[in-house]
Order: sequence, then C-alpha cells, then structure tokens
Amino acid sequence: MKTTKFIALIIAITALTGCKSYNLERELDEDKKTFFEIQLEENLKLIANPPDFVDEDHPPPYDYYVKAALSADELGKIRLAEDLYLEAMENYPNFEVPYNNLGRLYEELGWYDEAIEQYMVLVEKFGYQRYYFDITWAYIKSEDRKNAEKYFNAWQRAEVTTDENTQEAIKKLREKEKENK
Repeated sequence: MKTTKFIALIIAITALTGCKSYNLERELDEDKKTFFEIQLEENLKLIANPPDFVDEDHPPPYDYYVKAALSADELGKIRLAEDLYLEAMENYPNFEVPYNNLGRLYEELGWYDEAIEQYMVLVEKFGYQRYYFDITWAYIKSEDRKNAEKYFNAWQRAEVTTDENTQEAIKKLREKEKENK
C-alpha cells in the first residue's frame, strides 16, 4: 500500500512540474569546476548583498545575475541558471543578454517552444532580426519544417544572405515528410 501511495505521489509531482527535465551533463575538469563554483558563489553573494554604491531602491548590477547564471549553467545547475536569467529580465527588461542566454539554454535542453519565445522577444522587443536564424534552427530541431522555412525566409530577407547548412536541413525535413506520407 505504501508503494502505491509513493508511486501516485511521484506521478502527481511529475504531472504538476510539467515533466520538464532540468538535467544537462557538464564535463568540467576540477580547475574549471572550482572556477565556476567560486564565480557562482561570489555573484550570488553580490546579488544578496550588493556593494555600497548600489542604491537600496535599485536591484544589484545586471552583470551579477548574468555571471551567476552562466556559472550555474556551466555547473549543470540549470534551474538556478534559469531563475537567475528570469530575475535579470525582471529587473532589467531592456537588456537582451538574458533573453538570448535563456533561449540557448532552453534549446540545449530540447525545449524548443520556450527557446523560440525568448528569441521572439529579441526580434519583437529589440528589433534583432538576426534571431530569425535561431528561431529557424529551433524549428528545424523540433522538426517543424513549415515554420523553419517561414523564419529562414524572414532571416534571409532581413540579412540579405543565405546559409547552405540551413537549406540542407530544411530539405531533409521536407524529404522526411514525403517519406512519412
């Protein structure tokens, strides 16, 4: 009976958390691991207790969040990295770096819809049309050929260029669709 309740609890927790995996394996030698641990610890301390030059009515400097998030990411502390990027966005909504970095992190986790959301902010809010390329690749990785083509075409128009690797990846998606018909 206890096992059944335990399994039911695990299933409920998994359902409530959306079944997202926050695990990324990072291979770091001891020196790099120590470096990122120190960076993370120092920047978290600076966020919690900013230097005297930071007015108490303002958040700690932007780069503390980004450095801490990058270190957390390198250490495989993905949930912490995500939280730090989100906090940076909340405190500094007009800085684009956390949107880009969080999009890349989501893409690495295989969360393509979430990555696309971040890249779309970069296009719509900041006017960075070069991120159509990142959107294209997120759609390619999620095997959504139509949207991949749509955003690839938008990127080509905006940047007045093309990319053979992207064209080939979209071609392979088209061929795969034909095989599955």
